[in-house]
Amino acid sequence: MLHLYGTEENLKTVAALSFPFLDRAQAITQHALKQAYRGFLHTIQPSVPSEVDTEPRYVRETKRVQEYLDIFKADSSLTDTRYQFDALSTESPLVSEKAQAALG
Repeated sequence: MLHLYGTEENLKTVAALSFPFLDRAQAITQHALKQAYRGFLHTIQPSVPSEVDTEPRYVRETKRVQEYLDIFKADSSLTDTRYQFDALSTESPLVSEKAQAALG
């Protein structure tokens, strides 16, 4: 999405989604916006784990890795390939198209 709409439009979207979760007593900083956006994400996806670090980090704990794998291997209506980490549905139209194209 970042490349489709550009940085400014994406920041507007993040700010709009985060606004209800901002602490009005604090100045709006990058950190405050990040915390507010995490609040928004937790509200719409309470079962999805989220990190609290301010910097990117590698997840090394086996339990945490398994939590992420369980979430991202789930089938979703948002994906057109029905990709899962442990299986690929050959019923997907995109998979069929790619297979037909490969066969010539």
